[in-house]
Amino acid sequence: LNTGDGFYEFCKILTMVLFFILITNLMSTQKDSFFKQLCPVVTGGTLLFNAIAIVQIVPLIINSIEKDIAFTVGDKVHSTLSNKNFYAETLLLSLPFIVYNIAMTSHWQRIISYISLISSLLFIIILKCVAVYIGFACMVVLFIIWIFYFRKHSNEPLITFFSAKKIGVVIVIVITLVASTLFILRDKIQYEDIKIK
Repeated sequence: LNTGDGFYEFCKILTMVLFFILITNLMSTQKDSFFKQLCPVVTGGTLLFNAIAIVQIVPLIINSIEKDIAFTVGDKVHSTLSNKNFYAETLLLSLPFIVYNIAMTSHWQRIISYISLISSLLFIIILKCVAVYIGFACMVVLFIIWIFYFRKHSNEPLITFFSAKKIGVVIVIVITLVASTLFILRDKIQYEDIKIK
């Protein structure tokens, strides 16, 4: 609601991005090294945010189990990002970078990227932010459109970037984790609240 604060936040973020581009260009010798350095940084940062959030959420889960009450995520879970909505939005904006990092890396870096992706998706569900749900749906639609466009206008096979095996592994892990969480905490989840969202 405050235009001044919004403009300040925009300038602050833009300045940080431009500074990162400047430093990266000064250090790089390859043309595409910016994205090769940016994506691991975003992936690692997201993983750090998620680790901080886990420390904040675990006591809530324990309290929910001990007192036999519904599990809720309050304003105390923010992972250093002022409130849970900003945190959820940050996770949403990090997803393209994490997916790119999964496609372009291998070995331990890919494993870390998978962990970052899965934990981010789980937190997006747990935080129950309506704007992020809508944004995630739009992101999926745009990604599907991009896949069809890429297949039609590019000579390179899509399998190079997103193989069925990679996508399948992510889907299986996410479904398993979500199903396990829903089963274990089936009496602690506010289903009606999620349905309304």
